Amino acid sequence: MNRYKDAYLVARGSGGLGRTIQVIGQLAVGVGALGFLGGFLAAKTFGEALLIPLGILSIFGGILLFCVRIIIASQGQLLKATLDTAINSSPFLSDDQRAKTMSL
Repeated sequence: MNRYKDAYLVARGSGGLGRTIQVIGQLAVGVGALGFLGGFLAAKTFGEALLIPLGILSIFGGILLFCVRIIIASQGQLLKATLDTAINSSPFLSDDQRAKTMSL
């Protein structure tokens, strides 16, 4: 049962990591959008040579982080599903042990 509990801990951890990456990606997109808009607003003063590419790069980075988040979160969900199947079909666990291990 301890092995399964540790595996569920890893699966929950990958879900948390995915959410953290999602927040970072959303912040990068927000900063990129502000940089992109700031490039248009400050084009006469600072020039858009720096601000617009920075905005585009930040938006691209945010989209990339969003995709990485989906991959990491799906790996956590896949691990949980595999663990549920393994626990459910284990002949070495009673129904009470199954429910306790799967936190039901």
